[in-house]
Amino acid sequence: MKKLFLKTLFLIFLGFVFAANDVKSQVVISGNSGATPDASSMLDIQSNSKGLLIPRLTTAERNGISNPAEGLLVYDSVLKSFFIYGKTAKGTVDWYNISDASGIWSRNNNNVYLSSSDYNVGIGTSSPSRKFVIQAKNDNDTLFLIQDVDGNPLMVITPKLTKFNFIEGAKGVSGGFAVGRYATAKGSKVYNDSALLVITPDSTRVYTSGSAVTSGGFAVGRYATAKGKKPYVEKYFFTGIDSTRVYTNGSGAKGVSGGFAVGRYATAKAGTGNYMYMIPDNYFIGDQSGEALQNSTYTGKYNTFFGFQTGMKDTSGGENVFIGYQAGNSNTTGYNNVFVGNLAGFSNTTGYNSVMIGKEAGTSNTTGRSNTFVGENSGSDNTIGDYNAFYGYQAGKSNTDGRDNVFIGPYAGYTNIEGDNNVMIGKDAGRTSTGNSNSFIGEAAGYYSTGDNNYYGGYYAGRSTSGSGTGSNNVFLGNYSGYYNTSGHHNVFLGYWSGVYNTTGYYNVFLGNNAGFSNTEGFRNVFIGDNAGHDNTLGDYNVFLGYQAGES
Repeated sequence: MKKLFLKTLFLIFLGFVFAANDVKSQVVISGNSGATPDASSMLDIQSNSKGLLIPRLTTAERNGISNPAEGLLVYDSVLKSFFIYGKTAKGTVDWYNISDASGIWSRNNNNVYLSSSDYNVGIGTSSPSRKFVIQAKNDNDTLFLIQDVDGNPLMVITPKLTKFNFIEGAKGVSGGFAVGRYATAKGSKVYNDSALLVITPDSTRVYTSGSAVTSGGFAVGRYATAKGKKPYVEKYFFTGIDSTRVYTNGSGAKGVSGGFAVGRYATAKAGTGNYMYMIPDNYFIGDQSGEALQNSTYTGKYNTFFGFQTGMKDTSGGENVFIGYQAGNSNTTGYNNVFVGNLAGFSNTTGYNSVMIGKEAGTSNTTGRSNTFVGENSGSDNTIGDYNAFYGYQAGKSNTDGRDNVFIGPYAGYTNIEGDNNVMIGKDAGRTSTGNSNSFIGEAAGYYSTGDNNYYGGYYAGRSTSGSGTGSNNVFLGNYSGYYNTSGHHNVFLGYWSGVYNTTGYYNVFLGNNAGFSNTEGFRNVFIGDNAGHDNTLGDYNVFLGYQAGES
C-alpha cells in the first residue's frame, strides 16, 4: 500500500513538472539544481553518469509496429543497432539502420565499398552514367592526381593530357610505368608480375606470350560497324611474334590515303621532318628521304628510298630504289633506277633504267640512261654516257659521255672519257685508254693504249709505255705480246712474248712463242713458229716458217 502511494505521488509530481514546463514549451531533466534546457531543445536531459534508454525491440517486434510514424526511434536487440523510420538512401520510406556509419557506403573492417551494386559514383557530376565518373569543371581542371611520399606528382590527368612522371635514379632502379596481367593456374586466377607493357625513361617495351597458336601481340585500331552488322576491330598497327604490320586505307585519293610516318617537329615553317614515311604508293625511311614526294601535288609512285636524303628531290620519278646516304638525292623525273651506296647516283636527275651499286657509283650521272655501275667509284664521273656496264673498283671512273662500253675489273677503263664500244676486262685493262672499239682482256692489257679497233688478250698484252700507245687495228694474243707497241698498226701477234718489242712496225704477222721477239720497226713480215724471226729488228717483207726460222 505504501509503495502504491509513493508511485502515485511521483506521478503527480511529474505531472506538475510537465504542466509547468508546458507553458515554457521546454523541459530539462538534470541532477544539477538550477539547470536550464538548451534553447534549441524541447527536452534536454543532462547527466554526467547516466544515459537515455531507448525502447528495445526484437527485429520481429520492430517490423511488427503498425503504421510507424516517420522519425520513430527504436533499438533492435537482435541486430544490435538503432533504427529510425524514415526516408532511406534508396529514396523509399522504411526502417533505416543508423548504426551503419555510411548508408550509401558500407565498411568491412578496413574495406569501404558502396552498399549497393546498383550505385554509381560521380565527382563533378550529379548523374554519373558509369560506376565511377569524374567530370572536369574546365579545361584546366585536374581530374586525378597521384603523389609520392614527398608530394611530388607521379600521375596527373587533366582534360588535355595524361602525364606520368618517373623518378630517375641509379641505372636499373629508375621508375617507370608497367601494365601486367593475371594468369590462370589450375583454375584459379593468380597475379603474374611479368609486365606486358613497360615504359621507362630509356625505353618503351611490349611483351607478349610466346606460346604457339595463341601467342599474343600488340595492336592499335578501332571498332567499326559493317553495314549494320556487329562491330568488328579494324587494325591500324599490329605487332606479333611473327610479324609487325601497319594497315592503311588505300582507297583514298592521292594525298589523303592512309599511311604510316615517324618523324620529328621541325622549327622551319612549323612543319615536321619525317624519319619514316609509308603510304601505299611510296616507302621512305630516313631523314628527308623522299621529302618532295611527301607533298601531295607530286606524282612519283612506287619508290623505295632508304637513307638520309635519299630521293630527296624526286617529284615524278617512279619505280626507283635508292639505298644509302644521299643516294639518288637529285633525281627528279628519272625512273626504274636502282642506286645502292652512299652518294650512288647522287646527281641523277632524269636518267632512267640504270643500276648503280657502290659508294659514289655513278655519283655524277645526270641524264645518262641504261647504265650499270657496280663497285666503289665505278662510273663516278659519268654524266650523259648511256648503255655502259662498269664492274669493279673505280672501273670506268672518268667516263663522262662514252657509251656502249663494258669495263670489268679494278681500274678497268679508268680514264676513258668519250670512248665508245670498248670491252676491257681485267685489273688495269685499258686503264688510260681513250680510243674506241677496243677489246682488252687480261691484267693491264692495253694499259696505255689510246688507239682504236685493237684486240689485246693476255697478261700485259699491248701494254705499251706511258702516253705512247697510239697504234690501231692490232691483234695481240698472249702474255706480253706486243708489250712495247706504240704506233704500230695492223699487226697480228699470237703467242707468248710474240712481237714483244715492236714499236712502230706495221702489217706484221707473228705466230708462235717469241715469234718476232726483237722486231721494232720492221713491217710486212710473216714469222710462223717458235722463235721465228726472233732477232729481226728492222727487216721488212720477210717470211720465216718453222722453229727458230730466220734466227741469227
